[in-house]
Amino acid sequence: MQKTCGAVIKTNRLLSVLVFLSCLPIHLLIADELSHRHGAIEHDEQAHGWETAGGATYTLQNVKANHIDNTSFASIDLLISKKFHDGELSIYFEANTTPNDNGVASRIGDSNGDAGSALDKNDSGRIQLSDFHYTHFSKNYEYAIGLVDITGFFDQSEYAADETSKFLAGPLVHNPTIEFPDYTLAGVYDRHRRTSIKAVMASSHGLGDNEDRDYGSLIDVTESGKGIFAAMEGDISIYDLDAKLGTWVNTAEHESLDGSSTDEINYGFYTSIDAKLGQIGANVRLGWANPDVSETETFISVAAEVPAFIGSLGIGVAHMGLASDAKADGKDDSMLAEAYYNYELTENTLLTPSLQVIRNNGFDSSGDVFDKNLKIVNMRMSINF
Repeated sequence: MQKTCGAVIKTNRLLSVLVFLSCLPIHLLIADELSHRHGAIEHDEQAHGWETAGGATYTLQNVKANHIDNTSFASIDLLISKKFHDGELSIYFEANTTPNDNGVASRIGDSNGDAGSALDKNDSGRIQLSDFHYTHFSKNYEYAIGLVDITGFFDQSEYAADETSKFLAGPLVHNPTIEFPDYTLAGVYDRHRRTSIKAVMASSHGLGDNEDRDYGSLIDVTESGKGIFAAMEGDISIYDLDAKLGTWVNTAEHESLDGSSTDEINYGFYTSIDAKLGQIGANVRLGWANPDVSETETFISVAAEVPAFIGSLGIGVAHMGLASDAKADGKDDSMLAEAYYNYELTENTLLTPSLQVIRNNGFDSSGDVFDKNLKIVNMRMSINF
């Protein structure tokens, strides 16, 4: 008897998580090793003992729009890790400057995937502990538990998942149809066998999702309106092709787009495919989310990177499809394109100019708040230390 995911999702919340995640036939997928990244830092899987690594990113953004300020933004990442015989402790701090309320990153959120990840309840930049988790290693499985950045484990791509050195635009870093919580309490599991998959069970509300953005609210996972975020992702690699297929659910209380209910949940499917064609590395992402509550119902992006002169050239295009219940006069699908040139000034310093074109920012096609077509010129410097 065929399962009907949409029908069971609205029953018991915890039961619906388990049933929904079983609806996707991914039994033949091969999971990759449990790996993660922290902001500008590429995690060194071979390091031993206590290790520290850091990165700093500075970005200038200029837009041709009289009502938006041209701005700069800076962020710093610091990872402290300790390898044990069968595990590793990861402690990750980050800090960023306070975004200008009328600046490019604040008014055009999709333009800067690095901005605003460490803010207090007053939207001021701060230093924060963003990740504190322990990873246990075994021959057949691994698991991580603690305060976790789930996006560092799921929906990853070699060519489009690093806002500090590749694409700056958020939709070319992670799939916007996936309702990832911010840094949150979670357990991530990966079984290294032919029938293995990567899975996570987490609180639906992370550090930045709570109104006060404090650790007390983070720990209070039973607060009214909160729920569970759960996801499964399978991975299969064939020659130079790496394909990820995943499903997820967020059982926090959501208001339906038509206003008929305040007790809905969100769920969806996604895929991310990396391919190597000669010197060209490419990524394709697809996503779908519950159109009853998610304004972004569908997503597709294509991105490519190729060596050029003394650096690399990247080009990406993303399309966000507006849910039918959200359609109205002055609202339409949104598109974004970005091209960057990335080259090393020194061994540890990257300079990346880029150009973005965004149509119908935030699904606004009226032209009253923003121009329908926005052009943004960026200059980013990234330093690893």
